[in-house]
Formats: sequence, structure tokens, C-alpha cells
Amino acid sequence: MLLGSVLSLITLFDNEIISKNKLITLLIWIGLTLVYYCYSLIKMNNIKNISLSIQGSTFEIKSGNIFESPDLKVINFNEYFDTQVDNKVIAKNSLNGKFILDILKNDTKEIDMEIEKQLADKIVSNNKDRKSGKKNKYNLGEIVEYKDYLLTSLTKFTDDNRAILSLKDYLSFLMNFWDNLDKIYANRCVTITLFGSSSLTRFTDAYEINDQDLIEIIIWTFKISKIKFKYPTKITMILSNDLITKINLYKIKEMYKNGL
Repeated sequence: MLLGSVLSLITLFDNEIISKNKLITLLIWIGLTLVYYCYSLIKMNNIKNISLSIQGSTFEIKSGNIFESPDLKVINFNEYFDTQVDNKVIAKNSLNGKFILDILKNDTKEIDMEIEKQLADKIVSNNKDRKSGKKNKYNLGEIVEYKDYLLTSLTKFTDDNRAILSLKDYLSFLMNFWDNLDKIYANRCVTITLFGSSSLTRFTDAYEINDQDLIEIIIWTFKISKIKFKYPTKITMILSNDLITKINLYKIKEMYKNGL
């Protein structure tokens, strides 16, 4: 655009300069176009955070550590809200494993009481035959508030303690989660991670779902749920430094640049 303006200005005063140096002009045009393209490509690939406006609310995506966030922090659990970290029921390197070991120091008595108390009327079934872990099962998307943390049931669990999830279950979880969040967040800012982005979570009916797809699905369901939200909201999605380099944030930003 800048080059076109310069050439137009030159032509306006002396058209012969352009006509006598067509090859040079063409090469300069191509060179500057390539430079601009490379600059734009580098800029797009180096976006580390974006802030979207969605129906009056802010949805931010950035890199960082969720445990360092000053907001309400959402921690993913399974449908039993298990707190047993033994690399069988809960993996030590999972988000809720780190929460229990590093934040709670593996003392789960208080949080277990809160789970039972807050979900007393939300029990779906009781799995008496379960060999390890808790027995009571809850719907996906239930939320337990504990200090400045929100625990949510994200995945289903098999009898051999494998976390599984279908795309239908994932969508159901998100819609239930946003709905339950609206009831308790009281206009506070909320920080989440990329739900379902883990080698421990197995999508049983969606082999082509990648992390980019998951983010777009999360934002889309948030947009849908905003129809019922009473107050403006700020949601921050925290991604690891490794993960954020694999996400096309520019594409997401363009999708919602008009606040759609």
C-alpha cells in the first residue's frame, strides 16, 4: 500500500521515471511485497496473547501458570471428584494432581467434605463396585467452590480408571459448566485451562479434534451461553508456553474481531 502511494506520487509528477524503469519498479514492488508478507507472517506466528470481546464480556488467551492467577481458578476433576493421587486414579503430573499435591499438600480432608456438602443433591449414581476412588458419580460440568478455586467434573472414568470423553459429552460439559459458573461466580474474573487438552483424556468419537479445535469450541460455547449470563464476565484461558506456540491465535482473533 505504501509503495503504491509512492509510485502514484512519482507518476503524478514525472510519468517517465516509471515508464523508463519498468523492470526496476517491478523488482522493487516484488521485493517489498515479499518483505511485507514475511513480516506479517512472523507477526502472526509470534502472537502470545489475545483479548476478545464477546457479547459484552472479555475472553483472554495467554501463556502462564494457572496457579499464579489472582482470579478464581478452575481445576479439572473426573466425574467422581476423586482426590486420590497415586498415578492410577489421579496422575501426579495432571492438573488436579498438581493441585492436590502442591497446593493442598495432599491433605484432602477439608476439600472432600466440601465436595460432599456442595454436591449432596447432585449425585447421579453410586458405584459400589468401584475398587479404588470415590463411589458417588456426578454429572459433567458440576462445580465445587473451594477458596479461590473452582473444581469441575470434566471427564468420565472407566472401571480401570481411564479418563474418557466423547465430543457429545464434551459439549454437554461445557454448556453445564458455563451455566453453573453463572450461578456462583458473582461477577468475579475466572481463569481456566484448555479443557480436554491432555494425553490422559481420550475422545472416543472424535479422532481429528486438536487443541486449536478445542479452543474454538470452548469460545463458541461461551458465546452461546452468554445469552443467559446476567453480568459482564472476564474469562482468561491460560496455556503453557509450549502449547501456545502451536495455537493460531491470529485466526481466533480474526474470527472475533468484530465482537461476534
